[in-house]
Amino acid sequence: MFDYARKILEKTYTGKCNIYGTELFTDENGITDEREGVLVKSDIPCFLSYESNPVAIQGDYGVATSVIKLFLSPDIEISLNSDIEVTQNGITKKYKHSGEVAMYKTHQEITLVSERKA
Repeated sequence: MFDYARKILEKTYTGKCNIYGTELFTDENGITDEREGVLVKSDIPCFLSYESNPVAIQGDYGVATSVIKLFLSPDIEISLNSDIEVTQNGITKKYKHSGEVAMYKTHQEITLVSERKA
């Protein structure tokens, strides 16, 4: 039953994502360090969803916020604070994995933060 539901859900994945993280390496002197920004996984089918929150007033300005969720296979492991590049509907944006993963038998949901600069 869950396999069928998962196949149906995965048909809605109209995007692809690349996951960037850290990797341990040892230099020529035998010193182990971390290298950041390493492509860990690529071309993972996914779906990006935006959920708008009400506009909050701060001083003279309204601030609109969105909850951004990434839906993908439960088989993919993504570390907290990974950088995630998503291409959906011909638009590519960068995000950071910011929250706890909601894991289900059919999919997982990851909360993202936009890396947009003001």
